[in-house]
Amino acid sequence: MFRKKLPREKLTISTAALPDIVFMLLFFFMVTTVMREDTLKVQVALPAAPVLETLNNQALTATIFVGQPIRTEVLGAQERLQVDDHFIKIGQVGAYVLAKREALSPQMRSKFKTVIKADKGTKMKLITAIKEALKTVNVLNIHYACTQDIPKV
Repeated sequence: MFRKKLPREKLTISTAALPDIVFMLLFFFMVTTVMREDTLKVQVALPAAPVLETLNNQALTATIFVGQPIRTEVLGAQERLQVDDHFIKIGQVGAYVLAKREALSPQMRSKFKTVIKADKGTKMKLITAIKEALKTVNVLNIHYACTQDIPKV
């Protein structure tokens, strides 16, 4: 009745397979993750330029697409502005860019850029209106997207 309790053996869990499981999960998520891209609702045929500069970090950019809607029978043929996956008006451009910049950390805000991807048939009046809207909210780092024009020799 009053026996002395013998010390029990502690059960140990083998962790030998743990690194394999971690790397398998890492590989699975790397393969199945899809980077989000914008679904274009406007037609954008970029103009050509002989010299280009590549923007390295797309997370530090706000992209504004300008062109005629793809579904002109529903939306008309007037040029529209698209950000993310929706249309905006020129008056909303500044608020959109500011919200995107404010979402970044204070150290990254100085590297923030605005990219305008406009169709080559877009009127300069519309581009100037976008630039004026950005200037009113003090967004002055604006880049234009284009394709490489290889000079013929």
